[in-house]
Amino acid sequence: MAEPYPVRVFQALMAVGASLTGTRPGWGGPYLPAALTVFEGSRPADANIPVPALAFEEIGGESKIEGSVGGMVSVRHRMEVRVTGYAAATSGIGGEVWRLRLWDDFMTAFYASDKLYTGGVELISSFDVGPRETAIRGAAPRSEFEQRLTLHFFESKTLQATP
Repeated sequence: MAEPYPVRVFQALMAVGASLTGTRPGWGGPYLPAALTVFEGSRPADANIPVPALAFEEIGGESKIEGSVGGMVSVRHRMEVRVTGYAAATSGIGGEVWRLRLWDDFMTAFYASDKLYTGGVELISSFDVGPRETAIRGAAPRSEFEQRLTLHFFESKTLQATP
């Protein structure tokens, strides 16, 4: 059975982050000190943050029934997501540079897949890019960004009567 539509949208957004591998076009090199890690959920304790990393978390939204015919309904969804990027300095390259590279790389890939495709099907109808916040945290300073995205999409659902 297929995952619920909002889950597929969220997974497609995470897949954009997971696609950031190998030599990156923005600066011509790989992520350092290790490959990029992508995970779901809120900010872990500082000691558990792998770097570089992207964390994806749904932070809000709403769903409204737009219309119905027989046992079918059309639902309009708005999903608010926070994408948090974690970076740290490496030999000769500061954490701020890695943070900006990670943010730019993710946003460029997101814009390129602006409809969040899966199996050749567009999943979202539009999106809004919210504010970006930055911070330096931890004993070994890590540079972070939080980027808010709002994804808009429609879904047709078949309603089933429950006994």
